[in-house]
Amino acid sequence: MRTAVDNAASWQTRVPYSARSAGTVRRWLTGVAAEVGDALLADLCAVSTELIGNAVRHASPLAGDELSVRFRLTTGSIEFAVTDGGSASSPAVRSVDQSSPDGRGLHIVDALTSQWGVTDDGDGRTVWVRFDR
Repeated sequence: MRTAVDNAASWQTRVPYSARSAGTVRRWLTGVAAEVGDALLADLCAVSTELIGNAVRHASPLAGDELSVRFRLTTGSIEFAVTDGGSASSPAVRSVDQSSPDGRGLHIVDALTSQWGVTDDGDGRTVWVRFDR
């Protein structure tokens, strides 16, 4: 769904609670490439894949066995968010070394985005990112 809000373009959809949804969302985001620009699109796709993968790996689904995905494009920024059903622990950048088999995803998110955070509310947990344009 696309709506114009305050001189912005925004999209929101629900996808299955599955790692395969990352590919669906990447294809969906590629559809807005002309508005985002190729350089930021690659970073946005990498970050969206990480956030969806983390939601499926570490959190519970929303009702209907789904995740909510939101994208907002303004003159100065790009915002992307994934909402899941939450988990007992909050997403955080972990200390890892070269021999660690995982734990680098939020380091990538932190490096590629201008800002990111976590919001908990009655509907679940949202991990959001912002790219300055």
